[in-house]
Amino acid sequence: QAIQAEPSNPFNWLKRCMVQQLILRFDKSIHDCTKAIEKDEKFESAYYYRGRARAAIGQCADAATDFRKSLELKPTNKRSQEELARAENSEHLMQQYESIKNRPCATVEPVAEALIQQP
Repeated sequence: QAIQAEPSNPFNWLKRCMVQQLILRFDKSIHDCTKAIEKDEKFESAYYYRGRARAAIGQCADAATDFRKSLELKPTNKRSQEELARAENSEHLMQQYESIKNRPCATVEPVAEALIQQP
């Protein structure tokens, strides 16, 4: 209702984005965060939450881009720093997996061990 009443307010889009994440509707959350960014391209929280939604569905590179933008706008944001590190690490592991997935199983062990050791 808030979006219908005031669609140009980026906070309304962000609020709905956060609710979408709580109920695991990450695609809709990404859409709402993007709308918030369209309304205010310096809206740091929208980049942070869009990054979280993207990370949740495995879009690690896009998530990292959002966390970097969040940090550009608010360099002291510890949450974005932590999420960026996780997204970059996940992207690195995914690249390793892609490079070896069609090889014999014996070569998968180092990556499997790395995946198991992740927090």
